[in-house]
Amino acid sequence: VTSDHRVSPHAYARICSIQYSRALELPGVLAVLTGTDAVADGLRLMSQITDWVDPPDAELRR
Repeated sequence: VTSDHRVSPHAYARICSIQYSRALELPGVLAVLTGTDAVADGLRLMSQITDWVDPPDAELRR
């Protein structure tokens, strides 16, 4: 399972809603998580994870 994320192409845009029902219909899509979902699930931003360790091949993938 892999993941991907999308951000607004507008630096100071205010996103009022996200329509993701079509994305859920695509083959292979398991879930669409929004910021609201992340907060509700107790997920943190990568910058908030202090014990994060890159996998051994991280430099090769960059």
